[in-house]
Amino acid sequence: MVDPNDRSCFNDFAPSAPMPASAFDRWRDLPVQIIDVWRRWGLGVFCNGYLRTIDPGEWMALTNLLYQPFWLKQSVTPILATAFGDLIVWNGQMRCVETLQFRNSMTRSSMIEYYFANIPDEHFQRQVLGMRGYKTVRRRLPIPQYGECYAYSPLICQGGPERAGNLHIAGMRDYLESIRATGYRLDENTMRFPS
Repeated sequence: MVDPNDRSCFNDFAPSAPMPASAFDRWRDLPVQIIDVWRRWGLGVFCNGYLRTIDPGEWMALTNLLYQPFWLKQSVTPILATAFGDLIVWNGQMRCVETLQFRNSMTRSSMIEYYFANIPDEHFQRQVLGMRGYKTVRRRLPIPQYGECYAYSPLICQGGPERAGNLHIAGMRDYLESIRATGYRLDENTMRFPS
C-alpha cells in the first residue's frame, strides 16, 4: 500500500529559489499537499530532472490562454512543470491534478491525496506524468535547467513529428508562447486522452 505522506520523489531535489512569501497567501486555498511541497522544498527541479516546482503567479495567465475547455468554469492553478514544457495544474473544480501536455494535446489526471507518493512509480510516470520518451531524449540532450524545457522544432501543433531528434533546449516561457502564437489551445476540439 502506498503511504500518502511519502515524499521520496524529492530525494534528488535541486533548489532554484525559495517560493516567494506572497505565494503562500495568494494560494492558501490550494490543497495542503501542494503548500507543504512549497514550504519544504521551494522552487527547483526533481524526479531525475523531469519535474519542476513553479510559482503559479508566473504561469497563470499563460496557462489560461493555452487551456480552455468549455466545461471549465474556473481557472486551473499551475503547480509543476515537466522537462517537456507541460504544465501540471490543480483543477479545483474537478478536485484533481492534471498534466496538460501541450506537445501532443494529451491530458492526464490524478487525485491529489497520493500524487506525490506515486511519482516514483514507473506506471504513474508514463501514464500520468507523460514521461514516455524522457530517457531517450536524455541520451541526446542534457537535463534542461530551471526555466528551460525540451522544445520541439517544428512544433507538433504545426504538424511537426513527435520525435526525440526534433527536440532542443529552449526557455520554457518562450516555447509555450510560441505554441500560443500559433493560435493553438488545449480544449475540447484538440484534447486527447491516454488509452
